[in-house]
Amino acid sequence: MYTEKGAGDLLYPPSALLMLLPLGAFSLPWAGRLFFFVDLATILAATAILLKLFGLRWRGLAGAIALFGISLAWPVLFTLHAGNVNGPLLLGLALFLLAAASGRWTMGGVWLGLTLALKPLLAPLLLVLMLYRRWRALAMAVAVPVLLSGVVLLAAPATRHFSTGRCGFCFTVRTMRSRMSASPSRVWPRDFRSPIPWRPRFNSPFSH
Repeated sequence: MYTEKGAGDLLYPPSALLMLLPLGAFSLPWAGRLFFFVDLATILAATAILLKLFGLRWRGLAGAIALFGISLAWPVLFTLHAGNVNGPLLLGLALFLLAAASGRWTMGGVWLGLTLALKPLLAPLLLVLMLYRRWRALAMAVAVPVLLSGVVLLAAPATRHFSTGRCGFCFTVRTMRSRMSASPSRVWPRDFRSPIPWRPRFNSPFSH
């Protein structure tokens, strides 16, 4: 899929194909609807976990303020609109921080590894594990995406094009003017030439 037309900015590693495989059982519009609720649920769950991390209750005043804040936050609105995987990534980050705060670094490495397997956006956090010399957690964080990608590479050898074509794109500079999004909902319609009709539309510098 890394060589098909419209996949030029698909940054997801091969392991992400395995994690997103259940969406393949649905049509593109229904997969988009389902992932909207996945994004929403993971953002809310991550918010509750982060509140707990700071000793706050999600059913109290702090939870109400947090809910009001994220309902107005542009990154949240854009994530829900574009269908990005930022919701699951935020949940993985929250679980990583919660595990690290409780001294369960190895489990934290697993959570971080799962986020890297979906999209390596949180890769800089590997430096945190290195600075704290949590080598087992670091090994787990690296092993999870490598092993999952290995499974996909064995099942679909064509995914090797990620390392030969897409890795270089990860280091290119992208600006708001480029109007590029690497979310599945932005990449897939370029192949099918059919917009996702159910998504709410609002003006934004990222909109096509």
